Amino acid sequence: MKISLGIPSFSFLCAASALSLGCVSTPWTIVRQTDPDPFISQRDWVVEPLRYDNLVIDGEPAQQYLGERDQARMMGDPRFQRDVRIDLAKMSDAFVWRLTQNQGPIHVAPSNGPGAFTIRASVHGVSTGLPRGNPSFGASVAPAQAFLSLTLLDPEGRELDVVDMQTEVDPDALPMNDAERIPECGVRIGELALAYLGTRVDTLVR
Repeated sequence: MKISLGIPSFSFLCAASALSLGCVSTPWTIVRQTDPDPFISQRDWVVEPLRYDNLVIDGEPAQQYLGERDQARMMGDPRFQRDVRIDLAKMSDAFVWRLTQNQGPIHVAPSNGPGAFTIRASVHGVSTGLPRGNPSFGASVAPAQAFLSLTLLDPEGRELDVVDMQTEVDPDALPMNDAERIPECGVRIGELALAYLGTRVDTLVR
């Protein structure tokens, strides 16, 4: 799996700029936030793989979207050789990778079950950016997008913070093909998660 390295992405730069400048606007919407803040100085976390419960892909329920394309592949339609399941698995891997490779003061490890402060992200919408009638590589006409809820849980599994986020990868923004753009959304979700976590732990994330 190819994952971008070295240069912070646009979404992370926007988040960092907004936070450092004290701007009111942030790249997330708070759904629930526990007060007083229970995460101050909590620097050790675990992260779960991305969840895809009730996922919608390009405006269709995932089961319907994938089923139609599975049937077209079985019929030999060359336009539907792309399997979005692979993209979704890579996006989850990229999300976990970005968080666990963080070099800042917040340390994140893969989750082995309950018993730790946990980062959970549930993706409820994905836009592939591909035209409906030609979902093949090299056909992007719009950004790849991911829409999700980020939840922070305590060691007992209680949901303490919930925020809605979205991120996107423009087809012309990075030198990558269509197969890399949805996984790259996973990297950017990880960056947004770190930025939000930094506001709660009260530690600057670098």
